[in-house]
Amino acid sequence: MKTLKNLFNLLFKSKKTVAPAPQPTKKLAPPMFEENARTPLAGLLPVRTNGNRHHPASTTRDNIGRAFSVRREVGVYRSHIDVRSAEELLRDGHLRIALAGFNTCGLTINPFNIATNARLMEQASDLPTHIKMVAHPNVAAGLRISLQMLSRSPRGRTGILILSSGAPMMNSALARELVQTAVKWRTAVHTIQIGHEDKNHHVLSGLATRSALGYGQFRKVTSQDDLLEAIRGALDSLAPARGMVGINSVVVLSDVSEKMVESFQGTTRIEMVAVALQEYLRNPLIRATENRMALAA
Repeated sequence: MKTLKNLFNLLFKSKKTVAPAPQPTKKLAPPMFEENARTPLAGLLPVRTNGNRHHPASTTRDNIGRAFSVRREVGVYRSHIDVRSAEELLRDGHLRIALAGFNTCGLTINPFNIATNARLMEQASDLPTHIKMVAHPNVAAGLRISLQMLSRSPRGRTGILILSSGAPMMNSALARELVQTAVKWRTAVHTIQIGHEDKNHHVLSGLATRSALGYGQFRKVTSQDDLLEAIRGALDSLAPARGMVGINSVVVLSDVSEKMVESFQGTTRIEMVAVALQEYLRNPLIRATENRMALAA
């Protein structure tokens, strides 16, 4: 009986199923771009917008492309801060030149014009027509006229270039006071003496601002080439250059008194000034060192 019962249990009763052993689960890697994840670019690329600085938002799957475009845009912005060439800046009026003179008084020969304006060339050639036969020119009156013109100049570097024979001058003490105004404005005053005289050269050298500002030199020349070189050297720092800011302005202040028409080196000093200024205006971008190399070639 027991045997039949055991056989019945073996044949007809369901077996107990054993649950499979739990399998170790693999940890999935986090998605490449989670909603709050930051790539190495995020927070490291400052973006300049209307003068303000901020950092790009979190870089998600949707804005990763924008982050790379931000980098490109930042690079373009920085490279275009002032990428115009010196020639383009010159053409666009970033160097303004005025012509003035002094004899018994100061006179405006040509108000500010961009350096490429043909009128400047014409007025430079007409400088001898402004001569007045006085022995002691009034340099202070010329400086006052120059400062008045520069007081209305736009933002940028400014300078005054004085060209003279070295003749005794009126109101030299007042001229030195006016130079102090130029120093306060950070305006360079360069002086060029045309001739050998040493008796009064201390007046012109005392008007140069090198000792006060670190720029603004006194130069003495005796030839046409040296005069052109001295003019280029004085105006080098005002010539347009890539990356410059503002509009540079310079007043060329020429002595138009008696000694400027005396015979000198087969010509006259005022003719030398007229020729040198015209040559300079043909290409204000030639640097003084480049001019020396061209003369030596």
